[in-house]
Amino acid sequence: MLRDPLGQMTSELRLLAREMKFSAVATAVERQLPALLDTARRYRSSNRKRGSLLLDPAMPVPRYVDTVDIHCMPGSYFSERLDDDVMAGAVYDRSFFIRASGMVGPYMDNFGQTTVAYVKRNLPDFKVRRVLDIGCSIGHSTLPICEAWPQAKVHGIDVAAPMLRYAHARAETLGKAMHFSQQNAERTNFPDGRFYLVVGHAMLHETSTAAT
Repeated sequence: MLRDPLGQMTSELRLLAREMKFSAVATAVERQLPALLDTARRYRSSNRKRGSLLLDPAMPVPRYVDTVDIHCMPGSYFSERLDDDVMAGAVYDRSFFIRASGMVGPYMDNFGQTTVAYVKRNLPDFKVRRVLDIGCSIGHSTLPICEAWPQAKVHGIDVAAPMLRYAHARAETLGKAMHFSQQNAERTNFPDGRFYLVVGHAMLHETSTAAT
């Protein structure tokens, strides 16, 4: 297929369409960025927040993330241009919804809904107390877990600070208590046996073979 002219043309058109999508979404997000930054900062400093956000500025971004613009998203998921930047999270939020043509649901939570349905159907007596979502990005797949097991303490980790800031503000806006921290899933700071359930949604293809 790589040598076929039609295959080459299709690939080029897909690439151009993706680049145009990010350009259009970024323009819209930039218009709203001051309000988004204000919202994220307000939730982070609030004494009444439901969840938590813990960032680690000293944590190195893995090479398999910082050497390419994943899915052609300019600057990938971790680039920061401003203090407390959330733009990468907002761009990801809108662009993912467009790329999926809305088929992942209005809150883009179909992956998480599928996980919940699988666990409840196959493990009906399973007691969920603590859950970890690795590579949680903006927490869209973490949300259904909070809704399914409201008594559980739900954590989400990711290497990208802008995604986590947006995830925290998004969760607080939706009234959900989620605990986000900037960590590499290859080696977390959680003790062994901490979690009853560990999940990851569409993440492994963005890591290396060694990391997996």
